[in-house]
Amino acid sequence: MEKMHSISSQNKFSSIIVVLAGILFFLIPIVPDEKITRWKLWLLETGLFSIIILWTTNKLFYDKINIKISQLNKPVFVWFVFVVFMYLVSKNKHVAELELYRVIVSAASFFLFSNLYDNKQNRNTVIIFWVIGGFLAAIYGIMTHYGGFWIVRTPQVDRIFSTFGNPIFFAAFLVVTIPLSVYRLIQEREPSYKVLWFFILISFLVALYFTKTRASWIAFIVSCIVFIFLSLDSKAKKIILIFILVIFGFLFTLKTKNIWMRQQGHLVIWRDSLRMLFDKPVLGVGLGSFHISFPDYASEELKKIWPQAQNIVNDAHSEFVQILAETGVVGFGIFMWILFSVFHHAHQFYKRLHDREEFLMYTALFSSAIGLLVQNFFSVDMRFTISSFYLFSVFGMISSHSTVKTKEIKLQNPEKIFTMLALLSAVIFLEYKMVIKQYRSWKIVFESKDFLDKRIINSADQKKEILKMLAANPSDARLYFKLGYLFASEIKVNKTSANLAIENFTKAALLDPKVENGGAFNNIGNIYFTLGDRKSAKENYIKAININPSLIDARLNLGIAYYYEGKLKESSEEFEKVLELDPKNSSAIYMLKKMRE
Repeated sequence: MEKMHSISSQNKFSSIIVVLAGILFFLIPIVPDEKITRWKLWLLETGLFSIIILWTTNKLFYDKINIKISQLNKPVFVWFVFVVFMYLVSKNKHVAELELYRVIVSAASFFLFSNLYDNKQNRNTVIIFWVIGGFLAAIYGIMTHYGGFWIVRTPQVDRIFSTFGNPIFFAAFLVVTIPLSVYRLIQEREPSYKVLWFFILISFLVALYFTKTRASWIAFIVSCIVFIFLSLDSKAKKIILIFILVIFGFLFTLKTKNIWMRQQGHLVIWRDSLRMLFDKPVLGVGLGSFHISFPDYASEELKKIWPQAQNIVNDAHSEFVQILAETGVVGFGIFMWILFSVFHHAHQFYKRLHDREEFLMYTALFSSAIGLLVQNFFSVDMRFTISSFYLFSVFGMISSHSTVKTKEIKLQNPEKIFTMLALLSAVIFLEYKMVIKQYRSWKIVFESKDFLDKRIINSADQKKEILKMLAANPSDARLYFKLGYLFASEIKVNKTSANLAIENFTKAALLDPKVENGGAFNNIGNIYFTLGDRKSAKENYIKAININPSLIDARLNLGIAYYYEGKLKESSEEFEKVLELDPKNSSAIYMLKKMRE
């Protein structure tokens, strides 16, 4: 009886973990995502790590440790190790770490979901949660196109993005979700539920249309063709449906030709990106460093389309081209190894699938993966950790089939405790680095004010007092500095104060260049930057740095000035120097993240 009770408890605990994973998939499309803040991303990371801890606890102390040994394990592991190596040798670690975190989430998702879903009921559970959450996001997205329905009003946008912060990212989510909704529609037997699944599918299609994302439309068509080809036995039906789909695609293209003719210079960007590969073919320009290195390779033709001082080309507009540029032929080869393993693995177990429901489920999962990969041929949605998470979660579910071999790992109690403590330590460290530290940086930056925003009480009285002191001691640089500071604090309400502030800061610097640690030239730079004279601003920031190389504010301001000129390499170098001087500098962390957004 005790053994039966123990097995029942194990199954209950496992079921709870499966449901929690389903809830995570339900919540991800609902939680809003904003640039820099990334609430959606933080939910994903925290939820994923928590489920991994629960799953590991269950396996170590309540169940057997059986690990799936699929063809994908080795290439995913090698890819993870390679990315860690690229991070360790990177010259811009604060830039590379954002890519490292994405790969950690992707590899963790693959490992968890290849081992968590051990039967079709579990996989069905997560798919239902996933699709229902996506349905709510799709309905909200459609509402935003019209500005809301009835008494419920929303912001109105032309290209919808729902809660994903960007139409392209939302489109990627829809592409990977639509085949799963088709699977649920086909599989459902209850007429009332079948109507519901049909309505959900229609909402996804309408939302996909309103994203107006060309790459996702192509991906959707390809995904549909794959689904039709794999799911139907009749060659005649395959040919008829694919023919209808092609005709529909042709007519749809004619109707939306204005969108297809939208000029974004993608071919030129691809060509210039490949110049980076030819320059550094083995390991590329560095992990996550595309946006930093690309300005050096951008052609004059591209600069005419996207002027450097007005626009930042921070990705290659093709995940495959970007992998080549950043990690060279080595990284690209490993990534293609993963994809080849997915195709080969799918081909192998399709031969062994006799259950129609499972066959359709795996067809939907495979079509989802194909769709997202096709979209990423024309875009870099996988740089958005959420999209990468979905792709590798699908890879994991494809690898979770019962026919995949498992290996039992036996550990003694001390080894189990050590493993658990090591995992907890790793999760706490990652949670701090990926969530808490990022949020802290964002919060500090947005709540901070520079000296031009500060209002000084009794400013007029203080200026009179300083002028009296200067009459008695006209060579005191600190007094001129204080007077310049008082005038600077009035610039945003009185522009004429700018010249007086510059005049007094200049006098202070001429009398003593090191006054306030060289801050006079830095403040002059800030004033010029506020007035829109970035050239003079940079000149003064550089003067301040020459006087005091450790002046963090000047380096930070110079980095920001370079950023707004589109000189991301120079900008990131300044932010990296700031972090060498102050590893916890929130503004530098924020800007390095912002330039990748």
